[in-house]
Amino acid sequence: MTDKKTGKHTQLGTAFLQDMVGQGADILAKFTDIPPESCEQIAFHLADRMTAHWGGSMLYVPKNTPAELHKRDLAIWQDFNGTNHHQLAQKYQLSMVTIYQILAKVRKSLPKTQEDLFD
Repeated sequence: MTDKKTGKHTQLGTAFLQDMVGQGADILAKFTDIPPESCEQIAFHLADRMTAHWGGSMLYVPKNTPAELHKRDLAIWQDFNGTNHHQLAQKYQLSMVTIYQILAKVRKSLPKTQEDLFD
């Protein structure tokens, strides 16, 4: 039986938190005038806060932010010519089903155009 304190998920979680500290300290150092030692200390506090808030949860970390996905979806819409679903799936490395879903979502989000009454 695997000890919970040394199990695979605990090791991954610990590595994630250590990486969060490193990444956080790097970002703080890059975008502020805070001394590097203080940047690392702030990042440790952030990791502690996240542990207290999310600790014990099974967490999936998506590869893309909502803003990145929105930008991708708009690019797919702009590349769409009405018949190139397969090419879009290949270009964006998505399934055909996902391409259809994205196109439907973007189409639904577009403002409704009012037909000209005098045409």
